[in-house]
Amino acid sequence: MPEDAASKEEPETDKSTTATITSTSTTTTSFAEALAIGALAPGVNAATLVALNAAFAAAALALAALLLLLLLAERPPGSVAAAQAAVLVPHAAVALALTVALGAAVNFLVSATGGAVGVEGQKEALFGKEGEKEAKKDE
Repeated sequence: MPEDAASKEEPETDKSTTATITSTSTTTTSFAEALAIGALAPGVNAATLVALNAAFAAAALALAALLLLLLLAERPPGSVAAAQAAVLVPHAAVALALTVALGAAVNFLVSATGGAVGVEGQKEALFGKEGEKEAKKDE
């Protein structure tokens, strides 16, 4: 009989834990959720700006590494590899300059238009105030 009493108590504990998780998940927004909302709603939130800056930094780093390898690699003079490297160096340099310029332009545009907006404001723009009220009723 004591085993039955213990098994009856376990689901009650699980329900309270589930309710706690549900209530905390509606008040906080994960990075992935903020990124998805930022892609759909007007404005730029902080998560979207961080992801954009990370993408621009990764692209710039990859292009800088490519340019460095093209410039420093030893090739026999007059070989096909030397001719191909001579053609690729300006292309890699232009791609690197465009990546840096585009990243700087995006950051300048965000700062000039008032900076990043809040995720909650974007949620309200997407779903309206009724969506927030329905989520609170479900709790």
